[in-house]
Amino acid sequence: SVGGYTALALAGAIYNPQKMADYCAHVKNAQDCSLAQGASLADVDFSQADASYRDKRVAAVLAMAPALGQGIDVDSLAQIEIPVLIIAALDDELLPLALNAQVYAQNITWARLSELKRGGHFVFMPECSFMGKVFTYFHRFDICGHRTSTANTRAKDHAEIERQALAFFSTNIPVK
Repeated sequence: SVGGYTALALAGAIYNPQKMADYCAHVKNAQDCSLAQGASLADVDFSQADASYRDKRVAAVLAMAPALGQGIDVDSLAQIEIPVLIIAALDDELLPLALNAQVYAQNITWARLSELKRGGHFVFMPECSFMGKVFTYFHRFDICGHRTSTANTRAKDHAEIERQALAFFSTNIPVK
């Protein structure tokens, strides 16, 4: 999810730390804000956070469950001029679709949003081993998909994501 944001930053999305701080201060129990609890944000140098990190070498972007939707300067999204594919799960329990993936998709002219019907935030991770399932069973997030109907469908979801990614990049990256 932070990788999804990073890919979008390379396309031209600009993060506004104050906008994110305001969101977190006004929305109770926001899962995306709770991830920073306990961190000493006063020790983080945000002085370059609102700079543009657009990389002209990037010709197209695939972002999976991108984070920080409430901290993005939406005007910067309107300036993105490359194709963008955003893939996110409708049932993302960590980063609600409407507050993250849809924010990017609705404000980037060349963006397309592909919504996975199920899978939650962690659907993009590898299938869990038996020990992974044991260690994550009581985790607050459904990392292995055992609380949803996705526990045995990740391989199918990954195949669909792969199909979409290959189609997207083969269409949008010129072969030299």
